[in-house]
Amino acid sequence: MQNQTITLLDTYPVLMNTLEAGYVFERDYPEGVAEMRRVMEAHPEPLFVIDDVSAVTLTMDDLINAANQGSRGENPFWHHPKLLGIYFITTSKAIEMAAQGIKSSTYGKVNVKVCHSVEEALADIEGAMVG
Repeated sequence: MQNQTITLLDTYPVLMNTLEAGYVFERDYPEGVAEMRRVMEAHPEPLFVIDDVSAVTLTMDDLINAANQGSRGENPFWHHPKLLGIYFITTSKAIEMAAQGIKSSTYGKVNVKVCHSVEEALADIEGAMVG
């Protein structure tokens, strides 16, 4: 995959998806989400997903397409039975607003949070694991 790195973290039940400069939603999303699905299905335990999108600029069309493809249709990834929750790493107000939208019943009440750093997301995940 180009412009995207997907890894499992050793210290937390987290599938880390980092989008890099040059990422193009229409070109890169299908292969990336297919790889995340393969990793999640092969992993014995449920996972959180951290989508670090801080290095890319996504258009409004990208956000709408991501919401539709991630949460609707046949077997949407954002409703995968092993998915504990999604964290978007960004400072983009547009992505923050989109995340609020996908929490709605229209998109199946996706469990999503927006954080400004990976460390902030990991702290929240640690708290969720303890609580």
